[in-house]
This record gives sequence, structure tokens and C-alpha cells, in this order.
Amino acid sequence: MDSSTDSSGAPDLPRETTTGDSDATCGGAPPAEVQPCDPWQQDCPEFHKCSAYASDGNAWDATGCFPVACDAIPIGGVCQAEGASGIDDCQSGAMCWDIDPDGIGTCVGLCQGTPQDPICPDPGDACIVANNDTLNLCLPTCDPSAPECPSGQSCTAVADTFVCAPTVPPSPGSQGQPCGQITMCDPGLQCITQRQLVGCKDVGCCTAQCSLADPDADETCASLEDSYTCVPLNPEQNVGVCAAAPR
Repeated sequence: MDSSTDSSGAPDLPRETTTGDSDATCGGAPPAEVQPCDPWQQDCPEFHKCSAYASDGNAWDATGCFPVACDAIPIGGVCQAEGASGIDDCQSGAMCWDIDPDGIGTCVGLCQGTPQDPICPDPGDACIVANNDTLNLCLPTCDPSAPECPSGQSCTAVADTFVCAPTVPPSPGSQGQPCGQITMCDPGLQCITQRQLVGCKDVGCCTAQCSLADPDADETCASLEDSYTCVPLNPEQNVGVCAAAPR
């Protein structure tokens, strides 16, 4: 699934460098040509960081090397970003997330370790990989039956893990509506692949959560669509989604 942000209207960030063409230790102008990189390895030149960015100016779909801002903001701090350009003032190993129309968000740490064995320093976080592996973020986990996510965020399933993630503007989707991004559904709904949702013509569509412990769950799901049952999503938390049985 994808996750995107509107890059319009975000203010430019201040850029600072030390004197001398080869003495820059932080800041600096955005690169004329973005150098590809591996966010797991952080293999960019010194004083640069590997971040996700939108090659088309809209959705994060690539990774590249960008200057680390002077006085960089630590994880958990309020940050400023130029939309989905990859340019923000977070420290290396972090990116500006949940960005508002003014370009203000929160620095969120990137996953450490390897794709096969990801690590988040905070045990309350889970490593979420999305957008064709260009995003790898440590986001706080949540309980879908009693979510306690910040305002503007919802308890969202990514694969079989529930995390607090921002609801994408302008408005989340209702039952059956397309959801090409990980957080594009109303609270209480999940974005799942089209093959399990009758009539879904997008990459994914929103559908209702259900409780595997509820004896009437199948009947409730069938009221949305005859072929729907309560299909397990996270059995450990007794959470399912209303969908057609997997083929």
C-alpha cells in the first residue's frame, strides 16, 4: 500500500553551510540530481541522510540522499518538511511524518537492523514497511478494540500489525471505497486487497473490522455483501475484516 502527502504550499526550510566549497558539515542546497541509497544501510555521503521522497512530487516512491539539517530535530520532535520531497530538518535515521498543510510534522525513526530482522529501539513500536519498500518507519502499536491514537490518527492494520498512523486528507474512505494508501479508511475500517472485496476496482478498498469472538460477526458482514464473512486479520487480538473468504 502506498502512503502519500500533498507537497504543495510547504514553506522552504532554512539551509546553512559552513564557509568553503568542500567544508559543508550540515544543511546545504538540495541535490541537483538525487543519489539513490539504502535506508537500512544509511549509505549516503557524510552529512547526508537516506530518506524516502516522491519522484513524481506526490507519493513516496523512492529513496535518496539529502543534506542533514543544521540543528537537526531528534525523534519525537516537531519538524518541518518540504512536502514529500525528502527534505526535512529531522536527524539522520529519521524522517518528518504526519505532515500538515503547512509542512509541520513529527520526526519518526526509521527501522534499524535489516529487512529480514528489523529493529525499533522503542519496544512499543513496530517496523512498518510500505510504498514498495521505500518507507520503513517505527510507528507505535495499538489495540484496534480500544485504540488510543493521537488526534488525526487511526489504529490501522499494515499486514498483520496494528499501528497508529495518520488519516490521509482530504477525507478517509467509507465501506467499499478505494484506498491506495495505508491510512485512507474511516476509523473502524481497514484497507485490504481488491481480490477479497466484491466490486473493488482499486489496489485496495476499505472494509469493516469485525471481532472473531462475536458469534454474529458473519451475519453482520453478510449484511454488507452476501459473500462476506469475518475473515481473520489478527487472530491474537480476535480481529477480522468483512471480506470474501481468501481464494
